[in-house]
Amino acid sequence: MTTPSAPPLSVLVIGAGPVGLSLAIELGLHGVSCLVLDETDGTIGFPTANRISCRTMEHLRRWGIADEARYHGFPSDYPRDTLYLTDFHGYELARFNDPANSDPAARWSSSPEGPIWSPKLFFDPILRQRIASLPSVDLRFNCQVVDIQQDEHGVTVEVIDTRSHQHERITASYLAGCDGGRSFVRRQMGIELQGQFSHDHQLSVFFKASLLRHHSFGPAVRYWILTPTLRALVVASNGNDLWCAAALGHTQQDIESRTPEEWVRLILGDDIPFEVIATSPWVGHFAVAAHYQQGRVFLVGDAAHLAWPAGGFGMNTGIGDAGNLGWKLAATVQGWAGSELLKSYEQERRPVALRNVREAGNMRSADDTFRVSEELSTDTEEGAQLRQQFRRLLEASSRGQEFTSYMPGLDLGYTYEDSPLCIADGTPALAQDPNVYVPSAKPGARAPHAWLADGRSTLDLFGQSFTLLRLGGEVPDTSLLEAAAQQQRLPLEVVDVPQPEILAQYESCLVLVRPDGHVAWRANRVPHDPDELLDRVRGVPPSIPAHRGHLPLQLFTNKAFLLSRLGGEARRRYAQVLTAWELNPTHHNVMSYLEEVGEASQQQLVQALSIDRANMFDLLNRLEQRDLVERAPDPNDKRRHVVRLTPPGKAMMNQIRTAVDDLNQDLFAGLDEQEQQTLHSLLLKLLGLLTEAE
Repeated sequence: MTTPSAPPLSVLVIGAGPVGLSLAIELGLHGVSCLVLDETDGTIGFPTANRISCRTMEHLRRWGIADEARYHGFPSDYPRDTLYLTDFHGYELARFNDPANSDPAARWSSSPEGPIWSPKLFFDPILRQRIASLPSVDLRFNCQVVDIQQDEHGVTVEVIDTRSHQHERITASYLAGCDGGRSFVRRQMGIELQGQFSHDHQLSVFFKASLLRHHSFGPAVRYWILTPTLRALVVASNGNDLWCAAALGHTQQDIESRTPEEWVRLILGDDIPFEVIATSPWVGHFAVAAHYQQGRVFLVGDAAHLAWPAGGFGMNTGIGDAGNLGWKLAATVQGWAGSELLKSYEQERRPVALRNVREAGNMRSADDTFRVSEELSTDTEEGAQLRQQFRRLLEASSRGQEFTSYMPGLDLGYTYEDSPLCIADGTPALAQDPNVYVPSAKPGARAPHAWLADGRSTLDLFGQSFTLLRLGGEVPDTSLLEAAAQQQRLPLEVVDVPQPEILAQYESCLVLVRPDGHVAWRANRVPHDPDELLDRVRGVPPSIPAHRGHLPLQLFTNKAFLLSRLGGEARRRYAQVLTAWELNPTHHNVMSYLEEVGEASQQQLVQALSIDRANMFDLLNRLEQRDLVERAPDPNDKRRHVVRLTPPGKAMMNQIRTAVDDLNQDLFAGLDEQEQQTLHSLLLKLLGLLTEAE
């Protein structure tokens, strides 16, 4: 029998692992109605996902549970060291010291937080407890989703209660598949995974043992065991007597040739007693979903990407997905999002997954290089030398970098600077080094941490709305921007931060930060069109009129194509003009240089040349910063400004006129008669606009 569900809700989350719970918390903090369904009974039978990254801890800080995870889960004074051993009674090959969760040294200088160790046994209950405090979120176990249907109005799923076997239909506006690597949601949507599959067979065993009493190496969260015939990892699950052991890099036949007890005995040695609690055979994959969205259905976490379980990439990448998608779903449900906002989830997060999956693969490859011989375990001078060589090799590898640098560039340095929601400011692209993080407030980057005068972090200012930081002692009037946000119903918090060192770090006195803590825009002046700025950051698509005439738009919007049609001298002079402007290559075209001619002429230019005003808007902001144009109040409309060329701007415009003259002569040779007529007409309009600007 099928029973109808309650009135439709906003978001249905399938899967109550850490990623699904995190997405539900994001939605609940925005007041969005959300139901989380999970087919298990809620018992955490096998602890996984042990390392909580610094960036994930920053999300937990926003949710108000960072200290709960740090101090009240896994023992807060247990060292997070990693040891490489020949065996539990053999030799230490390498040691990487890492302070305990509660140790102040565990926090990074670039963050108010730092990574911690918190296996699922402790982490999931903390997330569930936070969900229980959110009135708009409900969590249900023993619910198996067996069908998903969607239309333009919503998503309907059929659910079976695994205890009563009763069927139920539930309808929501949107659905998020957080149901893991074997995602039913992904398969129902017909979205394929792309990458490498079935890379080795492994067996993980959850067991109980008083391990710390039976060896002399001291407590650690990870013990790597390396012998000529065995590569294994033993990790701490509760800091006492619960452990997980994994035999790595085998064939399926190898795994099945021994019982779980025999594998644990091989890893621990003959004299350490233990009791097997649960087992989990698994296969490593390196794959990312071809798409993250199908209509009103989204893939999140392992449903969207599968990484080798090294470095905590899987869960932490998934929680980053949740932080990105959560505020966008909330904005859509609350009615202030543009039609392109939800599409940006895949545009922003899929590149992060590709990078993280690739880096996890590099670690897996590094593990394969650690081949050991019998001599490594001998009490000889040769054995000691081999162990020193192994330590140096390990420290220089990507696996060693995980334990020495903790890869802050990978954790905090990812950026959305190519996102349509982030407005470029013309500064160079940020370097992407997994081992190095350089704080930057460049649009798309995570807003940098700095300590405020009241003891809070700048990160504590972000979360439930957009935040406009007004930095330094002298800031321009932002009332027009605030009024535009109010009119668009975009939630905006304005915060004054007078500290000069924070202004120096952020490099602009006005910085707009998104709810997920990433910078959307920065400048030293309010833009001439605040509405257009806010439209961009909330996902409103730019209006691009249809092209008139037969001249290929490439001639005006693609630098390489244009230069290829010019003669030698004209090409040289035009290239000099482009180089002098030092602009983003996507804006290297004569037409978009005319942004400064004023709004009325912009409209003429758009109609004549099909130029995207969003691109011109980005350009104008950079021209203002370089003192090539200046703004003044419009005498006919005090809410707006007019834009005038400065003397340096007029000089640059003369260079542009020269380049246009060259175009007029050299381009004609490569065009047919109809294209020549179109080009002639457009150039006449262009020169008229140049004259008007002066």
